[in-house]
Amino acid sequence: MARLTEKLFMYRGLDEDWDGYGGQPATYGSFSNAMEFVQKLTKRFELPASMLAGDGEISLFWKRNGSYLEISFPGDNSYHFIYKDSNEVFASPDLSFDTYQLDSQFIGYLARI
Repeated sequence: MARLTEKLFMYRGLDEDWDGYGGQPATYGSFSNAMEFVQKLTKRFELPASMLAGDGEISLFWKRNGSYLEISFPGDNSYHFIYKDSNEVFASPDLSFDTYQLDSQFIGYLARI
């Protein structure tokens, strides 16, 4: 988990135009929500890979056995996720981070990965 949190801190510390296309460092809100999410993950789940969009939004993703699950943090205390495999594509609406539990459908998809 230390490697993942180090990467999230690195995203926050990037300079503007880090990608040569005007990329912004991770926004404080996106960083905070991603860190909170990582703390909610239980040890029974594989840790995700991470990525940073040019607008400063952090996403975490899992890719395994033809399935893909991505969760993104816009920085407004919400998250949304997408899941894709050979039989299903699902995109969630924006979900609130103001609850103590993660969305049950997200957890179900995560258990498949």
